[in-house]
Amino acid sequence: NGNRFKTAVTWKVGYVLPLITNSTSLLFDAGTAVVNPTYGEIFGSAWVNGNSNLKPEKNVSVSVGLKQDFTNPKNYIKAVVFRDKLTSEISYDTASPSNVYNEVGNSKRKGLELDIQFQPLPQTIISGNYSYLIAKNPDGSVEARRPKHSLNSQIEYQFAESKGRVALSATRIVKNYDSYSVSPWASRKLPDYTKFDLKGSFNIKSNFSITGQISNLFDKEYSDSWGYRGAGRSYYLTAATKW
Repeated sequence: NGNRFKTAVTWKVGYVLPLITNSTSLLFDAGTAVVNPTYGEIFGSAWVNGNSNLKPEKNVSVSVGLKQDFTNPKNYIKAVVFRDKLTSEISYDTASPSNVYNEVGNSKRKGLELDIQFQPLPQTIISGNYSYLIAKNPDGSVEARRPKHSLNSQIEYQFAESKGRVALSATRIVKNYDSYSVSPWASRKLPDYTKFDLKGSFNIKSNFSITGQISNLFDKEYSDSWGYRGAGRSYYLTAATKW
């Protein structure tokens, strides 16, 4: 509810239908969303000319999938196809400062998601997910910062009666595009990259644990947007307790 924009009503529904003695499930999900323009987009800033006539973005999404469970409850494979339609997408032009406006027409996204997990050994769990995405603007051009291929995988080893865990994960990004701000201004493909993360945790007591993590383990130079380098090798140490 608001004064500048009319009240927005959104909905979401999901349903899981067990098939074949409950080991296979049919998955369905659909919903809507509304995002109002930000304060800076309406009133402007040092980098953006405000636009008081902006409309909220509206999205409609639907997905259908199948999930196959195996004898071991930790083993499964899931495949989902999805389709989204975004109306009145808020975009910026190449002026300096930029002008902000609503796209005319629909921005469409569609693709496939695969998710798998299995436990080859009692103390080892291997998991991964892959996304294939086609995201386009109303004029048919590729949406910025929406990679076509995204792959995440992880292998986890548990020890000391599952009190301790260590996991190595990998992220692979392929065919990501972004606006290149050097004349002529145009959308250009960012370099593909693979980066690794290492994480370990240990429950010292039932209510006290420590976690350590090395992000970007091999200090890979990468970027998800032109002009902004991704973080280099980073170290984290966390202690947590509950009562």
